[in-house]
Amino acid sequence: MKRVAVIHPWMPEYRINLFSNLRLKLLESGVELNVFYGEPEMDWRLRNDQRELDFGKLLPTRQIQIFGRTLFLKSLKPLGSLKEYDLIIVEQAVRNLETYLLLAKRAPIAFWGHGKTYTQESIPMLEKLKSWLTMKGSWFFSYTAQGAENVISDGFPEDRVTVLNNTIDTASLSKNLESQDSVKVLEYRQNELAGAEQVALYIGALDKSKKIPFLIRSLDLVAAKEPGFRLLIAGDGPERQEILREISSRPWARFLGTQFGEQKAFFLRVADVLTIPGRAGLVVIDGFCAGLPIITTTDPHHPPEFEYLLNGTNSLITRESESEYSNGVLEALLRPLNERLQSGAKLSSTKYSIESLVSNFNSGVMKYLNENKTK
Repeated sequence: MKRVAVIHPWMPEYRINLFSNLRLKLLESGVELNVFYGEPEMDWRLRNDQRELDFGKLLPTRQIQIFGRTLFLKSLKPLGSLKEYDLIIVEQAVRNLETYLLLAKRAPIAFWGHGKTYTQESIPMLEKLKSWLTMKGSWFFSYTAQGAENVISDGFPEDRVTVLNNTIDTASLSKNLESQDSVKVLEYRQNELAGAEQVALYIGALDKSKKIPFLIRSLDLVAAKEPGFRLLIAGDGPERQEILREISSRPWARFLGTQFGEQKAFFLRVADVLTIPGRAGLVVIDGFCAGLPIITTTDPHHPPEFEYLLNGTNSLITRESESEYSNGVLEALLRPLNERLQSGAKLSSTKYSIESLVSNFNSGVMKYLNENKTK
């Protein structure tokens, strides 16, 4: 039986079903999938969304600080003999020192990643290193189509690139959304939100990249014009205490903490719009599944899933201005536009399903294995 390993940086809740379903899919073709994952850094821990994968193995991880950057060195001992693997899939990141060890040992490597640096300012030297490292891979699994174009333009062979269309477990989310009691949703708006007429929801990490203080200041303008407006904030992270201080004087805002499963689905049903001004990544899939318009900004450091947003079709994208953002939220709450954006979001949800992600991943792995029949 052929064996494939995935080394993931850490194990967030939203990846559990991907690996579980991919494991079963590959097994149908006689391929064993082994999943390994490292320990999260402190900021990631504060999000409170790390989980254990029942068939996965934790890799002891050292974190090394060099010139203000964190490098990671995961132990490869739990993998056993590297010769037992036909392919080892790792994150496309220069910070993972174990990747260089795998290359030194001539292990068959594939990369899984963005294709370029999206979420922070790129440093030319590091971009060159990332490009060099990527070219050492035997295959590339790209989050999105644009990421694939990026590595191909750098010289990576097009016939060894698989576009995944990164997403979350849309099947479970859709099921949880369908199971919500509309009466309880209305009762929550009436009783817990003082008869809210318009509800915005933020879901995600509470860190600087998400620009939540900007969101709150922008929505001050909305609340001033619409007394029935409310904001719900779901998530956790290093800026939790700051956010709690910010909303303590704003009766129209409520903190929910981290929400998963049916709880998350409930608040998606309560909301009318999803407000994500900074780094709109996989959370856009939550909005699509719930049929919620997504209001974001032209922040230059959005993750690759920002490509899924079509301004005026499933979302509104404003400049990073408090007045423009607040106007965007007000416009998206108006019935004609809100209904059009809802329809666009629901249509987008059919394209980015967990089933298609698993199928794309499986196809790429099998194509590589069929072209490299060494065992």
